[in-house]
Amino acid sequence: MKLRMAWLLLALALPAAGGPLRDWLQQGAASHDGLGADETLSQAALPPGVRKLTDLAYGPDVRQRLDVYLPASAGQGRPLLVMVHGGAWRLGSKQAGSVVDNKLARWSPAGVVLVSLDYRLLPQAAVEQQADDVASALAWVQDHAAGWGAKQAAAGVDGPFRRCTSGGLAEYRSGLAPAPWRTALAGHGIAG
Repeated sequence: MKLRMAWLLLALALPAAGGPLRDWLQQGAASHDGLGADETLSQAALPPGVRKLTDLAYGPDVRQRLDVYLPASAGQGRPLLVMVHGGAWRLGSKQAGSVVDNKLARWSPAGVVLVSLDYRLLPQAAVEQQADDVASALAWVQDHAAGWGAKQAAAGVDGPFRRCTSGGLAEYRSGLAPAPWRTALAGHGIAG
């Protein structure tokens, strides 16, 4: 971790043309900076045959990234589970062991495509903007799901963010979500 931070400081000192290295280091730091004091990055090895697509951008901000875990079994029309971390709108990471490890162990043997995403946090983004980030990510995932062999039209959403007191994304489909959530999701082509 200290070595990565040293590289980040060096990359930040580079001119804007130094781009790819600086961008890669900033993405890594952004995903790690949301970890709470009691959280650690996933240390588990990927289940046999599982492939990980890392830091796919669904938006322009460095925190608008997601990881896709493709199961070992090939095929089309596989189930899709999107994991949205919690953290009181201030903490959390798509790479936290508490977010990824158990889901991978449980769902990858069943052939489920797992997506774990990051979104902007407070104070950078208000809660409504965070909901918009998640809606953007879900729309992006739906657009790309077929390329991963997953069902394009349907995705299960799980995680503390879904169950937060401001309302869950899953509640949107039943029409129970608060108006800002419905507006954010509808603005990204996700209909209930």
